[in-house]
Amino acid sequence: MSATEEFGPELVQKAISGTRIPPQEHKFKGYEGVELVCWISGSGPLVIAHSPGWGVGYEYLKKYFTPLTEKYTFLAINSRGTPPSAIPDASKMGSATMAEDLEALRIFLKLEKMTLMGHSNGAAVVQAYAVKYPTRVEKLLLLCAQLIGFTTSDDVRKKFLEARKDHPVYKEAIPGMAKAYAATTDAELTAGLAQLMPFYFADPECAASKEWKENVANGNVSLWAWKSQKKIDDATPMPDLGAVKAKTLIVLCDEDPVCTELWANKIHELISGSKLVVMKNSGHMPWHEATEEFWKTLFEFVDA
Repeated sequence: MSATEEFGPELVQKAISGTRIPPQEHKFKGYEGVELVCWISGSGPLVIAHSPGWGVGYEYLKKYFTPLTEKYTFLAINSRGTPPSAIPDASKMGSATMAEDLEALRIFLKLEKMTLMGHSNGAAVVQAYAVKYPTRVEKLLLLCAQLIGFTTSDDVRKKFLEARKDHPVYKEAIPGMAKAYAATTDAELTAGLAQLMPFYFADPECAASKEWKENVANGNVSLWAWKSQKKIDDATPMPDLGAVKAKTLIVLCDEDPVCTELWANKIHELISGSKLVVMKNSGHMPWHEATEEFWKTLFEFVDA
């Protein structure tokens, strides 16, 4: 849904104060004036999510995180470099730069502190923000989080590849990984990721797995964003997570082959007082495979 009211501090404060606002998209100026698109809905305390920066965009946050709008004002940002947000110079990609987009939003909305949420690479963006601006984050929700600059999850991922290689659905999905990394066009990247989707799930035959495969296949993942984000993040050192002052929730899924316990445990070790919740029998999208526990955990954390 397109904008129905002018986006700014007045609209957001109205929602925070309890006036429910309908789903709507808006534009705002991010770091160095890059035009970004965001989506907002609901009423009550403000929860801000940043999408992964590698080209998938924020449509899945709008679609699957609407339960947040029942209790909170939920604002999701579509990352720079991924349409409909503007495409900056490639040197201005990377999770650390995207963290500056969050600061631009905070200043624009005249917020003293923020509750920030990120899933996968989106979690790397909000980590970068919480490190650089520790006094500006009230709460931090890290869902199936990437940890930039730390040892990769490749060894654990190989464990999943080995364990799943003979399952008929996984066996068909796994070659999509190589296709995605070898892609030279948006269409090739999108097709490779769509093929890979069942690998992200503990139950590759569940309805959500099939839905994601179809959703990705019918979308368009930006190869430019994929390569630009990866190039910068791969060269970025691990953030100084010891600087984080926010109350932090870390959600780890025991069947997540992408963002594994190596990252989650390290984040938990470095952020003082952080809470680590392990969700059983769930892959990379716990709102599908651990639905009741997932929402209960998020609501309790934000409400506390």
